[in-house]
Amino acid sequence: MRVVVLHARQPLLVDLLETFPPDRFEVSVLTEAEPAAVFRPGTPNLAPVVHAPRAEWHERMASMSRDGDAPEIVTNDEYCTVECARLRERAGLTSRHPATLGAYRDKVVMKSVLAEAGVDVPRHLALDEVPDVSADALVSELGLPLVVKPREESNNRGVEVIDGRARLDAWLAERDALAGWEAEAFVAGRMLHANALVDDGAVTPMLVGEYTSSLLGLGWGRPVGGVTVADPVAAVGHELNERVVAALGAGGRFVVHTEFVVTEDGRAVVLETAARAPGALVSEMAFLHAGVQLEKANLRVQAGEPAPARRDTGLHAAWMWFPLPAERPERLHRPALRSDYRLQLLPEGTFLAASLLVWNPDPEALRADLADLEREPVVSPPRPPAPHTTS
Repeated sequence: MRVVVLHARQPLLVDLLETFPPDRFEVSVLTEAEPAAVFRPGTPNLAPVVHAPRAEWHERMASMSRDGDAPEIVTNDEYCTVECARLRERAGLTSRHPATLGAYRDKVVMKSVLAEAGVDVPRHLALDEVPDVSADALVSELGLPLVVKPREESNNRGVEVIDGRARLDAWLAERDALAGWEAEAFVAGRMLHANALVDDGAVTPMLVGEYTSSLLGLGWGRPVGGVTVADPVAAVGHELNERVVAALGAGGRFVVHTEFVVTEDGRAVVLETAARAPGALVSEMAFLHAGVQLEKANLRVQAGEPAPARRDTGLHAAWMWFPLPAERPERLHRPALRSDYRLQLLPEGTFLAASLLVWNPDPEALRADLADLEREPVVSPPRPPAPHTTS
């Protein structure tokens, strides 16, 4: 079977030859980006990569068809899902993406549909062109702090928490006449995510995780991470994710990733969702915790392969990313943890210095290790040069 993986902006985090073994598949990547940007640094990239402008993708797919047999077209890139669905339709392939894909991508439409279905979402305002509303109106409706974000972006691109009127005025001025933004009330509480596999209406829960700190912290030079949830909130997250899929559309075969906050008074508030596997090391966490690597699963079910079954491994898992310091570190501290772990110093060309995956059957021991890691970073600064001596 021939498989073409579409790419634009979100790097692939899995080994494609492991995802689609060469004894059964012929896999390649079609990208509009530079080939070096297709895979996350440190990820094996042995699959062939073809660069072509998006306007040429349809012709490329047609040229790859043999005797009317089109290759399977798949993606885990938020910026390719619509094009992937369109190319599959043109090639006569079975639809794998939800028919209501726009509701999974446009954050304003998403919140409107969810609210109509009784799912709690933040108060929000569409800024179809900035500023559609005045700073006074935004503060009056949403309060401060508030969150601004693009309607159709991913991976925290363009997201900002604004906590003061001066910064809000500046943000509105910086984006004057720009389209495609939204503002929403800041929701305080535990920041979590729920992940599931959707298989033509059947939703199989996989993992609920909690962020150990704001993902915006990387931009402030702070480590970020996440950990599996072992308390009753896990059941809340799985049930919430099923309601989200039921509202936004359960047709198709894909992974769904929903980010939500549990407030002090126990409300579960959905911030956003996506019809794709999550980023960071969440897919690897899911493999350790539930026996399913989410990114591999998302790509394979789009290609028509059987949906993998969840299995309880008895393990809890966590991840941490450590931002690049002013000078690239030359080594890592090997922390003395209670848990098993894999620590990787990342190569040049990334904003991260190191990546850490940790697992333990004891969730309390795992969280204690994360607390230790937040207090003592694993990245060592470069050694100072040896003093110059003369004889």
